[in-house]
Amino acid sequence: MYTLADAATMATLILFVIYFIGRIITVRMEKNMFYDEIVFTSSDCIENKRYDIIDEISTENLNNESSEYETLVIITSRQGIRNLKIEKMFYDDDLNEIKSKRETVGECKFLNIGQSFAIRTFIPELIPRYRIEYETQDFRKVSFELLDNFKSGIISETVVVKHTPKSIIYYLFR
Repeated sequence: MYTLADAATMATLILFVIYFIGRIITVRMEKNMFYDEIVFTSSDCIENKRYDIIDEISTENLNNESSEYETLVIITSRQGIRNLKIEKMFYDDDLNEIKSKRETVGECKFLNIGQSFAIRTFIPELIPRYRIEYETQDFRKVSFELLDNFKSGIISETVVVKHTPKSIIYYLFR
């Protein structure tokens, strides 16, 4: 009788360990996964039917002469976005970023699945002027700079996704 109880205890412990190994593998696999859509387009080519834009901000004082260089950055949520912030970046004389001196230009508290947020701005080629940060529905922190990608032109290559303690707990006990 004791051997059956011991075998059940060992099987339970082994299954418990296998479960957490699987959860850790899931956390590692989800580390760099990015589900949302980011599109750079000219403001003339926007199709309102394609995007459900709920809010739009402009980072610059635009006039008619410079509007031809204006880019519309559209962020579309695929699983929910929380606390989206657009921050202006500042640099010292050696072009090192001053991390303590950031200014919030715009924000959006929540984007539901399929909703979009638009930013009218000028996209620089080398030195970014704005950083976008937000939290996904599974509590990961996503950030990227508004900057041209000369390698392939795809902005989602420059996106940095980081796990937070909340996201690790979310994936461990999901």
